Amino acid sequence: NAYSVGGGHASWEGIALAGRYQLTKMGALAARAEYFKDAQGFATGTAQSLGEFTITGEYKFSSIFLSRLEARRDISSVPFFNDLSKPNGTSTDTTLTLAFMAVFGPYK
Repeated sequence: NAYSVGGGHASWEGIALAGRYQLTKMGALAARAEYFKDAQGFATGTAQSLGEFTITGEYKFSSIFLSRLEARRDISSVPFFNDLSKPNGTSTDTTLTLAFMAVFGPYK
């Protein structure tokens, strides 16, 4: 993609891959990987290349209530993420998320 504003020019590119596998009627695993190159820093505010990998486990308690546990690792080509000491102090970030959801309406 390219974007032009005020006589300037910015371009970026990216790709994503994702997959999901239903292990049992109640459990599933999903994985996602993404790459994003923001050469001029237009989208992220910093010229960089970003990559991430996420793996998610899902468990259905019932037809409307489920939980997901997700682990994600983000990597930048430059120090971009905050660490405990300062902003933009590290080029990696890892998160772990546990979510519980109730679905109201059609769900398959």
